Amino acid sequence: MVPDGLLSRVTCIFGLALAACSSSSSSSSAVAAGDDGGDNEAGGSEAGGDGGAGEAAAATCPDGAKTGSPSGGTLTITVGGNAVTVIVRVPPGYVATEAHPFVMVYAPSSANAAQNEQFTGLTPEARKRGYVIAYADNSLFDQSQINEEIKESAAAIPAVTAEWCIDPKRIYMTGYSNGGTITETVAIKQWATLAAVAPAAAGLKESVFQNFGCPQGPLPVMEMHSTGDLLFPVASGFGADVAKQWATCDGCNPAPGAPDTDGCIHYTGCSHGVEVTYCESTGVHGLWQGLNTQIFDFFDRFTAP
Repeated sequence: MVPDGLLSRVTCIFGLALAACSSSSSSSSAVAAGDDGGDNEAGGSEAGGDGGAGEAAAATCPDGAKTGSPSGGTLTITVGGNAVTVIVRVPPGYVATEAHPFVMVYAPSSANAAQNEQFTGLTPEARKRGYVIAYADNSLFDQSQINEEIKESAAAIPAVTAEWCIDPKRIYMTGYSNGGTITETVAIKQWATLAAVAPAAAGLKESVFQNFGCPQGPLPVMEMHSTGDLLFPVASGFGADVAKQWATCDGCNPAPGAPDTDGCIHYTGCSHGVEVTYCESTGVHGLWQGLNTQIFDFFDRFTAP
């Protein structure tokens, strides 16, 4: 739920009132003008594994090696010469010698880290499950430099892992719109070592994904999109077709099963026991799908090799 005072800001974030966003170089109007939109690319490293994240021995960190506050904190990275704030939340009873799973959440266009956290509402579920979770400001500023800016955005992950005790085999990414594009691009280009990703409303088209080529090694992906998304329409190769391309890259059975009770379809029989899930809603661009429990259920099943 967004407070009234943020409504105009959130409208700008998701390109529903483009005139209000004209001063932002990474606004949705600029994004829509490109072939693959304001959320452009995706990447990830070999991840996936056989599920059952809790089966392996718990990772640890040396005493005194991680100095991040047990109450969480704020970091700053630089993207395209601009300062980007990263807000870090930790679970109750965080211990600096016990490695935790970690989710990095990237923001939609024009949103700051606090708005990103409020919009997705992922913190309660993350803390309940023992995850460290971090939210970044929007970090795409110049469409002509989007590849470099996405790569630089991935630096938020090592910035967090340097300060807090994180299990290196349980690092995950999600994000909406611009944030979904960052998630997808980092996954495809393998600019971080990831266990699974869950991009939402990403501005990455199937044709762009195909031009990138498949990442080396399978990766579990939970793709979320909406039939009412007019900024990145499903009919134009966003969402469903991207999920199919992930299924191809992951060596999955080409035909998914019937939709489950959440409206998600699952590509199974994939290499190394990974899975590609596609969840399609009917809302417009700018509405978080609200599948927070399902996202963490998905993440909990997979570890990086």
